[in-house]
Amino acid sequence: MAPARSLALRPAATTVYLLPLLILGPDTSSAKAGVARPPRSPARPAAHASSKTEPAGAVRLPPGYVFDTSLLPHRDTAATARKYVLELDKYLKHTPTPEHTTAAFGAACAWLAERGCDGAGGGRPLVLDSGCGTGRSTLLFAEQHPDCLVVGVDRSLARLRKGRNVSGAPRETVDDEGNELVHSARENALLVRADLPVFWRLAAAKGWRLRQHRLLFPNPYPKGSMLTQRWHAHPCFSLVLRLGGSLELRSNWRTYLDEALIATHAVAEVASAEVARPEVAAAQNALAAGCAVVEYAHAPPFASEFEEKYAAAKLPLFRLVLELDRLAASSL
Repeated sequence: MAPARSLALRPAATTVYLLPLLILGPDTSSAKAGVARPPRSPARPAAHASSKTEPAGAVRLPPGYVFDTSLLPHRDTAATARKYVLELDKYLKHTPTPEHTTAAFGAACAWLAERGCDGAGGGRPLVLDSGCGTGRSTLLFAEQHPDCLVVGVDRSLARLRKGRNVSGAPRETVDDEGNELVHSARENALLVRADLPVFWRLAAAKGWRLRQHRLLFPNPYPKGSMLTQRWHAHPCFSLVLRLGGSLELRSNWRTYLDEALIATHAVAEVASAEVARPEVAAAQNALAAGCAVVEYAHAPPFASEFEEKYAAAKLPLFRLVLELDRLAASSL
């Protein structure tokens, strides 16, 4: 069995976590003698060990909501992120575009145009709330920032329908099969049913440039075999970076955000003399601006149902903000 390599990413007794440069070097998939490394596959997420270790008054969450905080980032994170940057064209060529997402994106563009926004930086600032679930986070942000136009996207129509009581009487747009695509929840908020990777692709091709992009409590897919289902290790991560703006990620599993930061470093190191890659420039901008995983205090109003559950369970929550800046329009 190959010796392991230990990555000490977490200083004790602090809420700010900076990544050492040693993790940013060449792919470490081949072991070196005498060097330890983390296991390839994280263990299953762990529920609260016992009521004795829980904070007073904490609500116990079911298995799957609480993760083993001792798990280190996946050893293949950096190599996977680099690989998918270089293979982006192949991914775009072979990925189908569902009709319902194309229609939903068109409806979103029309909604923005009605409000004087072209998505590319002209008009009111554009905010994208990816994986918005019921739309609670979208509506709250829109209420707090009435100058912005906020588009919340989720693939589940059932989840979006749960938010209709909050949004009042929305204007509905349907496709030829009668599927609901968008809900105009309020003057400056739109809820969209779409597949995120495809929506990001269409937005990048359209030249969208965001003021802010929010990914709040995405599915962490904690098993080691699920690495490429995490957004930062997915082929579409380049598209997320190309949209620019301030990218904010939140999670109750700090390892997820540690990996996102490792992936950002890896993308920033990709060099190509043949073609300029805006995602590389975006990652370099984020690192130049300074970024770190930090623990934050959660308090009402909660941004999402997940944040409220974790607060009730008295679990620590973490945030990573990447300042990607505005990028020049790219052709996909």
